[in-house]
Amino acid sequence: MASLSAGVLDFSGQVIELQRNIQTTWPGGVFASDSLSEIRITSAFAGTDNTIAFLPGRNRLGKLVLDRSANFQVVGGLPVTPHIRLNTPLVITGELELKDGEFFNGSGLTMKSGSRIIRTTDAGFSSTTLVAPAVGPYHIVYRDGIKAGPMVSGKEGEGTIGICEVSVSDQVIVASGVGRVGELRVTSGTADCSGSVLSADSVSISGA
Repeated sequence: MASLSAGVLDFSGQVIELQRNIQTTWPGGVFASDSLSEIRITSAFAGTDNTIAFLPGRNRLGKLVLDRSANFQVVGGLPVTPHIRLNTPLVITGELELKDGEFFNGSGLTMKSGSRIIRTTDAGFSSTTLVAPAVGPYHIVYRDGIKAGPMVSGKEGEGTIGICEVSVSDQVIVASGVGRVGELRVTSGTADCSGSVLSADSVSISGA
């Protein structure tokens, strides 16, 4: 496990990959980054308290990738859901890619205008996340993961959405919290909006 109890780890302009547990908490040890920085959270190992925290004013990321397998560890006889908890404000200028695992937004995730959230059927925002991404408008892309079947839109869909793109083999169930998008694109699969009053400036359907 890596634990930053004091000081600043500056990886501006660099890519770091976190393959084990990581604990950083403001005002103790924190990361410092810029729009050219990238964090990749990978491997099949994670405990119950993985946290990332950033130095105020040095909290931009070009890309954040969460890719941790769901079947990796048992604590107290129960499987532990992989996750990363954001403990301080963070600005994503390029892309947040949720490939596998849970992302907990606890402290102000901001998506810059034109940035993207890519989410697969294996990943998403934690069910305990109360706060949707801020600012935008950003682009959401729903894709297939290893796990098959429908997926339900989460907190990622409750911010200011420029483009919502459905590109799955099954369906994306648009939850009631998603109210308005600039453009709804269905390139494959089905966008099920039956439970949501969805307003879109334009709709493009080349799939189902």
